[in-house]
Amino acid sequence: MGWDPNVIPIDGATRQYRFTLGDKTFESVEIIQDRGADPLISRGGRIFKVKEVKHMDGKYVDVEGDKTHVLKDVWPDVKRTDEVKLYDRVIEDIRSTFGDEAVKKAKRHLLNPIAAGRLMVEAVEDQPHTERMRPMGLNLTHSHRLSLQMPV
Repeated sequence: MGWDPNVIPIDGATRQYRFTLGDKTFESVEIIQDRGADPLISRGGRIFKVKEVKHMDGKYVDVEGDKTHVLKDVWPDVKRTDEVKLYDRVIEDIRSTFGDEAVKKAKRHLLNPIAAGRLMVEAVEDQPHTERMRPMGLNLTHSHRLSLQMPV
């Protein structure tokens, strides 16, 4: 939270955010889980209950009434397959093995993606290892030793 221009804090709300994914916009209703966001080295995962909103007449309004969705905000490893692609593979495997009726049945028991995407900055997909994420540049030729001392 904070660097991604597609995630902005909602004015006047504590730890509530507005997410833009392609042509859809969501507002967080509550945080379901955010333990993965605190460690220094992690994928920074947070899971939110959200509602879809639309900007109309200078304000954001609910698109679907009280209907809510689950939104997972995470910085995946560059080599990791997106969860939506894995979901699509599972659904296709079910379809090719058991047919369309089995897919309908399986989807009743799974979270079904309605929007997904990677961080886009200036219409370019960004990755955690690029210099755009670290404006000072990456120096991979030096290692650093940290000495930690516990107070007595």
